[in-house]
Amino acid sequence: MIPFLTAGYGPFYVMDCAEMNTDGEAPVYEVSTGGYTNGKDKLADSFGEFLRNEVRRTLAPRVARNSMTTRIRRRHVNSSANTGRIGQRTSSKSDA
Repeated sequence: MIPFLTAGYGPFYVMDCAEMNTDGEAPVYEVSTGGYTNGKDKLADSFGEFLRNEVRRTLAPRVARNSMTTRIRRRHVNSSANTGRIGQRTSSKSDA
């Protein structure tokens, strides 16, 4: 097993080269601070899969937040187009 990263809350991540798959990829496990004898949780079949999952997990809140911000901006732009300025209606010929 090759440790390559700590989880930040105790456990660490390892690649288990004793379990290489047919593509020559080692699975990634999370191992507790007590060591391998306390067990290990398989996180991915390869380092590439592990990295992809970590990137997606890290970016997911940002993508959701940016998506919400975009929807709010679109709503703001649409309402501004109808009122001229936020909270103020533009006068029309019927109002005059």
